[in-house]
Amino acid sequence: ARSPDSTAAVKRLLDATYCEADDRRKLHLETALQRRLLGGWNQLASAARGLGAPPLLQPSFAARSDEWLAEADAEAEAEVRAMLDGGEVEVRGDEVSEACA
Repeated sequence: ARSPDSTAAVKRLLDATYCEADDRRKLHLETALQRRLLGGWNQLASAARGLGAPPLLQPSFAARSDEWLAEADAEAEAEVRAMLDGGEVEVRGDEVSEACA
């Protein structure tokens, strides 16, 4: 079973890097997202299941944390673009990503 937080992080990574040509920038973003996931409750629950812990000892997944909710996507997109470009980005409403040029 996959952690709901890791699924959201993968979606965010794919959305942010789909049109990106620079592998270095992609890896930088992936590292930043992985650091947010490590040590969380859902990561622990996923690891316990992956290591074959008996069902009685497997913790259940928690609700997806607020930083991965849909409402946080526009804010996260702005942070990602600012981090990758080193500049400031204006967030407008529900705009999350731009089409590939």
